[in-house]
Amino acid sequence: MRPKGKERKGDLFGALAGPTSSRRRIRLLPLALSAVGALAVAIWLIWTATSPPPTRPTSSPASAVTRPEAAASAVSTPEPSVPSGPRVAIVIDDLGLSLKAAQTLLGIPQPLTFAVLPKLTHSREIAEAAAAAGRDVLLHLPMEPLDYPAKDPGPGALFKSMTSEAMAEVLKEDLAAVPNAVGVNNHMGSRLTEDKEVMRLILTMLKERRLFFLDSYTSPRSVVSEVARELGIPTASRHVFLDHELEGADYVAAQMDRLVAVARRHGEAIGIGHPHPSTIAALQEHLPKLAEAGITVVPLSTLIAPR
Repeated sequence: MRPKGKERKGDLFGALAGPTSSRRRIRLLPLALSAVGALAVAIWLIWTATSPPPTRPTSSPASAVTRPEAAASAVSTPEPSVPSGPRVAIVIDDLGLSLKAAQTLLGIPQPLTFAVLPKLTHSREIAEAAAAAGRDVLLHLPMEPLDYPAKDPGPGALFKSMTSEAMAEVLKEDLAAVPNAVGVNNHMGSRLTEDKEVMRLILTMLKERRLFFLDSYTSPRSVVSEVARELGIPTASRHVFLDHELEGADYVAAQMDRLVAVARRHGEAIGIGHPHPSTIAALQEHLPKLAEAGITVVPLSTLIAPR
């Protein structure tokens, strides 16, 4: 028999057994739970103080999410590359009579510019064929020269003696005779290109139609550039005539060399030729050599319109 009031040391079972132990356990239970809770709170506080804040997802907001079809439309089409070297535009004047010459010129794989005279036998046909082939088409506008009537500019010409209404009507008819024109250049016209008032009238009419003007520069006293700047109309001047009358292919080749020299000096140049057999033969022979020399042939609008 064990003595009352005495327990064996380390006898846990004895400490928990019997009525007295049950009462102690009941009294100790709230204390034990409080201690466990306090310990848990302490552990949580220590963890939150030493841990980095949680990282939020980096998903885009709904408004910024691109749907597949939107993504496809957002892909930009690359701009066509602009040649970095010298560029030349070659304009062939006086077209409208010979279908054969026009067809041969269209067979040259370079973007020659076709300047078509109005109201000739094949004016419309050549203008439409050139436009369909992707070539720039100009109205080669007949205008009064200084030595008129010794030199006749032909049908559809503008004369200094005309009223503004008459000029407007003739220009309207000429443009209708040469469809798809993106610009105009003068055929002859030395008398008119020296006259500011007349050129202001003509260029104003072209500006209303969103057409540019190439000054063939048949007079060293031309005021076209000055008036065009005043009006804000795109314009340029011819640098080299590749031919004048019926010079041979050697002459045209030499003029082509001049054109290249101007392009190398200024970055670009404009040459004007005519549908003579010798000129066409020279172009067929020498145009492929331009690419080898780093010279790019471009449509005339490439040199004028962006300005």
